[in-house]
Amino acid sequence: MKQCKIEGCELKVHGLKLCNLHYKRFKKYGDPHTSNANIRKYPTLKYRFIGSFIKKSDKECWPWIEAVSHGYGAMCWEGKRYSSSRYSYEHYIGPISKGMNVCHACDNPLCVNPNHLFLGTHKDNMDDKIYKKRHNHGNTHGMNKINSSIVSIIRLKIESGITGRAIAREYGLTESCISKIKNFKLWAV
Repeated sequence: MKQCKIEGCELKVHGLKLCNLHYKRFKKYGDPHTSNANIRKYPTLKYRFIGSFIKKSDKECWPWIEAVSHGYGAMCWEGKRYSSSRYSYEHYIGPISKGMNVCHACDNPLCVNPNHLFLGTHKDNMDDKIYKKRHNHGNTHGMNKINSSIVSIIRLKIESGITGRAIAREYGLTESCISKIKNFKLWAV
């Protein structure tokens, strides 16, 4: 078995007389001794953050241009994961109390402009989403079996005296669902 030409490495040769690890380092960095751990584009987390978005005017969104996780900007530094909007809030405005979320007034999850960020509880964030009609509801909800025109027909059938059980069977719904439609607890429009 041929061994890697790097002194002290006893791994099997992959290419260019280097083991797989040193070969990948050579291809990526031009030097088999260099690893990602000792090459750093930014000297500190602050510079890492500042180099990862496009700063525009104070009124415009500052879009995050690096990694995204679940639709939000994300970055890693020394093995720790950071949310870009939370880091922006802490960097420009101040500390975040436990249990608080950083919410976006601009409704752009990739924005890190501190003028567009505010603190709120999870409930505040959900209420804001509902108030701005950004939640899936009615015809836009992915789990709905019916649409608003069918709801209108169901209400007409209820008014005409057809039982909830018969309507539920016809549309593949539960009697409870028909009752909620009747009482405007579902499909309130």
